Amino acid sequence: MASFSCYFFIFPNMIQRIGSLLTVLGAGYLAYQLRLNQLQEKDSTIAAAEMGNAAPVAFYRAKLQRQIVFHSGLWFWSRLAILVPGPLLFIVGTEIVHPRLATFMGAEGLAFLFFVALSVPLNLRKARRYQRHISELDAIQTEPQ
Repeated sequence: MASFSCYFFIFPNMIQRIGSLLTVLGAGYLAYQLRLNQLQEKDSTIAAAEMGNAAPVAFYRAKLQRQIVFHSGLWFWSRLAILVPGPLLFIVGTEIVHPRLATFMGAEGLAFLFFVALSVPLNLRKARRYQRHISELDAIQTEPQ
């Protein structure tokens, strides 16, 4: 974030500057989501400890549900929508300023898009795994004692 913040003031190309700003904002949004997720985890752990053994399955289920939302819900898609444009604009701006680097920057852009595309199935798979755990918990709870 520090580097891209400096790039905003150093580079004269407006596309690079906008890309730098969007990259910093996207990274900040990601940091906010990660911190909020940590705080929610901490709050639920404290609440579970205060309740003792009253409802550990409910707390575990809520934890899994939060992870599903983090990896597949609105949070995940908003994270992608906010993180992706900044680096791409920065790459395009660099290609405009330094045309001799166009091949290298194009390869960098393709690598970035590859990892963005890879993040989608990996996060969705993780969300499905959490959903399977919830289904297993529900099955255990509905079994006759």
